[in-house]
Amino acid sequence: MNIYPITILLLLALFPFVSCQQGVKETETELKSQVNMSMGIFKTYLNIGKTLHFDTTQQTYHFEADTSNTLRYLSMPIEGDFLLEVKLETHSTEGDYGFLLTADDKGEQPIATLQIMNSKVVFGPAGLVNESFGHKIDVESLRLERIGSKLTAYYCSPGRKFKPLAAQQLPIGTTIHGGLFAKNIKEAVVFSNMNLSKPETTTLN
Repeated sequence: MNIYPITILLLLALFPFVSCQQGVKETETELKSQVNMSMGIFKTYLNIGKTLHFDTTQQTYHFEADTSNTLRYLSMPIEGDFLLEVKLETHSTEGDYGFLLTADDKGEQPIATLQIMNSKVVFGPAGLVNESFGHKIDVESLRLERIGSKLTAYYCSPGRKFKPLAAQQLPIGTTIHGGLFAKNIKEAVVFSNMNLSKPETTTLN
């Protein structure tokens, strides 16, 4: 499938979650200056080719099945405190997909990941996550929240509120690139309601 250009500014932050109740008050997104006109808010694409499609009508990201073990990564620079959320419209029974944070825009310096790994939700320093530490839970949405040096991961099951999964420390001043990734997925994965905003409580500008 081809990637079609977007002709309107980012409206993703205006789409509320239907099933998952927001545990943190949403604030207006501050990303208008970061809008990329070909893949929503994301500015850098890694190994996408024709295996990902952004639906401009539904505002959804479609990662096609690909078991080549190649990292596919959509990223954008993120400054200060942030609240990063996405809804999972479909799942893959095998493979890794979800949020990835890195110190570069090529995925070569991973920092942390909140992901579905072989049907289990897992969070931890990227490259060190292990399926054995994952939880077999029906996950509808994922959230990463940074306040100061603390990065907290949340998950949300259908009809439930977000629940914290785990947390780790990030050095103040760390340059962050973050976004969606998929690797070695057996079935296609669709993300929607992609939203980046500021958390209700913030310590960083």
